[in-house]
Amino acid sequence: AAAAAAASRDTAELNLGFTRINSKISGRISRRMVDPGNLVMADTTPLTTIVSLDPIYAYFDVDERTLLRLRRIMQQEQTEAALSSEVPVEVTLADEETAPLWGRINFLDNQVDPATGTLLARAIVGNPRGMLSPGLFVRLRVPIGSPQKALLVHEEALQSDQGQRFLWVIDDDDKAIYRQVKIGKQTEGKRVILNGLKTSDRVIVKGVQRVRRNKKVSPELLEPAASVVASDHQGSEPVAPKAQGGGR
Repeated sequence: AAAAAAASRDTAELNLGFTRINSKISGRISRRMVDPGNLVMADTTPLTTIVSLDPIYAYFDVDERTLLRLRRIMQQEQTEAALSSEVPVEVTLADEETAPLWGRINFLDNQVDPATGTLLARAIVGNPRGMLSPGLFVRLRVPIGSPQKALLVHEEALQSDQGQRFLWVIDDDDKAIYRQVKIGKQTEGKRVILNGLKTSDRVIVKGVQRVRRNKKVSPELLEPAASVVASDHQGSEPVAPKAQGGGR
């Protein structure tokens, strides 16, 4: 009788152990998809979902032209990333207000999709602050290539006029001058100026709505923030601080 009772106890403990499910990954669990008392079938009824948050994968497609350009740069310059086969990537969120995260490309598909002309790639990104979530849209930059100097201005200084971008520049007589510019990429709240501006120019950043062409202004020099680099490489030189000044 004692042996039978012990066997029943062991069977009950075993059955109780079957009710505990251990996840093979750490992360965040979603809502439960069944309630107590519902009938579930092994391997067919989903109970919930779990996603890994740190690190997290970012999938993206690389078009043929970009892929060929990157391969040529890596072969010609023999970059450290090319030699180690770990290409770094900079990841920013859609609002571009959060400091970028860094990761590395750890997977490239073995063929280009003929329907889209793109190659599937994957980057693994650390997510210690929990800013990234599965399904979130991000922007990725691959910082390879030769360092380049760049001239940047605050995004708020740029104005539009019938599709043309322009800046208000202060001349030697403290008059506001209309200056059309050609812009490049955006980085950390600033915009690269490709043409139309010199490092010695004084750019109006604040109060641009009150500015009138060829009218005098009372400029107040803004303290330049930490220099920002706009380049295809993370080791570029700082921007001249004069271009970050302004008047109002």
